[in-house]
Amino acid sequence: MNLSLVEILKYIEENYLSTSLTEVAQKFHFHPNYLSRILKEHFGKTFSEMIQKLRLRQAKLLLENTPLPINRIADEIGYSNFNHFYKKFREYFNVTPAEYRVQITQQPDKK
Repeated sequence: MNLSLVEILKYIEENYLSTSLTEVAQKFHFHPNYLSRILKEHFGKTFSEMIQKLRLRQAKLLLENTPLPINRIADEIGYSNFNHFYKKFREYFNVTPAEYRVQITQQPDKK
């Protein structure tokens, strides 16, 4: 089962923008409810929470490394509702995307 979990996590990380719980479950020959329970038991997060975390981390990387407007970043990572993206980003990182971008531009280069 552990090998399957590693494969499942890798698949989710590589396809988080376009995958669903049902699709992942089918690919790895699990019932969606069973896969959901396994993910929650082993990682303490639901499938949706895992996808959201991946999206928000990608948003953070894009804010740090590109000049893309924030609304474009939200779109790039799969949020069609800009306000929802802002709310989730703030919940996860305790700052808005705009505040985060200002913070990182004011920091000395970390390299």
